[in-house]
Amino acid sequence: GKKMSKSARNVISPQKVIKEYGSEILRLWIAAQNYREDIRISSDILKQQADAYRKIRNTFRFMLGNIADFNLDTDRVSYEHLFDIDRWALLRLHECIERVIRAYDEFEFHLIFHRVNQFFVVDLSAIYFDVLKDRLYTFGQASRGRRAAQTVMYEILTAVMKLLAPILPFTVDEVERALPSHLRQCPEVFLSHFPIVCAEYRDYELSKRWDRLLAIRNEVSGKLEDARRNNIIGSPLEAKVVLYADSQLMEFLDETSQELTPLFIVSQLTVLPMSACPVTLPLVVLAHPDSDEVLKLGIEIARAEGSKCVRCWMYHLTLGSNADHPNLCARCVDAIIMRSKENA
Repeated sequence: GKKMSKSARNVISPQKVIKEYGSEILRLWIAAQNYREDIRISSDILKQQADAYRKIRNTFRFMLGNIADFNLDTDRVSYEHLFDIDRWALLRLHECIERVIRAYDEFEFHLIFHRVNQFFVVDLSAIYFDVLKDRLYTFGQASRGRRAAQTVMYEILTAVMKLLAPILPFTVDEVERALPSHLRQCPEVFLSHFPIVCAEYRDYELSKRWDRLLAIRNEVSGKLEDARRNNIIGSPLEAKVVLYADSQLMEFLDETSQELTPLFIVSQLTVLPMSACPVTLPLVVLAHPDSDEVLKLGIEIARAEGSKCVRCWMYHLTLGSNADHPNLCARCVDAIIMRSKENA
């Protein structure tokens, strides 16, 4: 709340900040400030910037680690063959690209950091990567599901590198050096243009559909947390989710049924009509996307039925259909067999 001055002996030296946090944290703090207002700095503010930088860095590391075996020429999956959540991630990426480039053009540099940080923390870490881990770690190495995830991660990685290159040059240079040689772009990132917004990815219906899905996910996540606190489950993969929906919401849930179980990160999911909902179950009210009406949803959490697969940790009613792998589900058996053939 006070201005820095040498006479007041309250100056924070840039050299001190660099020695304690590194030059990238100092750059990030500068970029995050709205220079049209008084610029504030303190130990707490620098610690917050260090935490934000660590999140950015860890997100880069996660993407680098999961595309190490990806070949751009042979493994790329076309847009129409991506999973629905992959297309949503590309939609959010290109909304981020559009906003960041506009911020550069308008000299709103603080908005660049805030928009990229929101994309990394909310869209990627809290949603997309959280859902993606099952595909990355349990699907077959060369399966379409895993290659689709790698395709999107590679596009996100290379696009955000270009967006952040003027602000975090040392970090971006380090990321580029960590990329496998066959994935490095030419020209290198500091000689390339900003990414171009792709009109194909700007899908309004997709955006509206995922707004609804994520609203339902938020409600389910709250119920899962309540069930965990009440010792009904230990983790979401131990859960079975039962949704009770009215006719309008039931139609939507039926259309998006393939997205729901991986989106909730649970082992089992059942969708039933509202007429089957227990009278004592409190209902969740959701806004209708196209009108002022409200939609009602019942959410019930129980322990998943069946046995736990030792590889993917999901619960299945039928486990051990393969005599050679009695503790694995059919999906994990297929992944192991596929890997054995590739290594043969």
